[in-house]
Amino acid sequence: MGNKEIAKILLSEKAVTLNVKEPYTYVSGIRSPIYCDNRVLTSSVSGRKVICSAFAEIIGKLDPDVVAGTASSAISWAAWVAAKLEKPMVYIRKKGNSDNINNERTQNRDEYRCGLQNPR
Repeated sequence: MGNKEIAKILLSEKAVTLNVKEPYTYVSGIRSPIYCDNRVLTSSVSGRKVICSAFAEIIGKLDPDVVAGTASSAISWAAWVAAKLEKPMVYIRKKGNSDNINNERTQNRDEYRCGLQNPR
């Protein structure tokens, strides 16, 4: 599977859109005439298989301890790739949970899983 095959999938599923006159503004503030909505691909089983295999091939070479996905559109991709690589999966939130007790427990668990905290 190559870049051309992935590009064909992105275009055939209408995941990529162009708008030169009014560029898209990403959450980061970056403006771009190209937008790729990866959420569109979650319902394309055949396209998802090809793209997940490509992700797994590239990420697998790095031999990660864990696969992480950002909320919310990358969580499913991270889960599929983690399953393919047989690795644990975690997700990254924009900000903490509003429930302080739950947030502390979740943060400690996530820090431990990401290797940011020494096990006791």
